[in-house]
Amino acid sequence: MDEGTQESGCVGLDRHDLCPDAECCECCGRTSMLRATTFGTSLGVFCASVCATCLVAGRSPRWGVTRVVERVLDHCTHLGITVDQMAVLRAEWA
Repeated sequence: MDEGTQESGCVGLDRHDLCPDAECCECCGRTSMLRATTFGTSLGVFCASVCATCLVAGRSPRWGVTRVVERVLDHCTHLGITVDQMAVLRAEWA
């Protein structure tokens, strides 16, 4: 079974190994110790690069609704799924 794939054969929405890394932390702007991670919102799951300090502190990027929607759609592309498929997977998590 492919890494990040759940027992049902569906991709895990928190999978971030397919997501590109940014050049700086998308929370504070630092350029070192970056890691791609995922964040769940009421609009969907998105990926972002954050530094170790922000990750440990539980910080997430402070974006408006439009930017979050764009990033949710980007994350769907990284995972090879549609936004409708993401909605179904999120409903299964609940």
